[in-house]
Amino acid sequence: TCVAFADRLRFIGTSAKLQQESNITNTYENFTSLLGMTANDEMLAAEQEYLPYSIGETANGRLCIP
Repeated sequence: TCVAFADRLRFIGTSAKLQQESNITNTYENFTSLLGMTANDEMLAAEQEYLPYSIGETANGRLCIP
């Protein structure tokens, strides 16, 4: 799964993957394993090791990509 954001546009899938080279800071992939996790989830540390982007925490303890 890949999503990219650029100038009020959202790209999903193959079109997002094509944006990755020119828009690396706003392209996110392989995030589906994070869905439903909380910030204190034991699996988070293992997953975060392989992600090229940072993970944050919301006020209610959910994960976010800042």
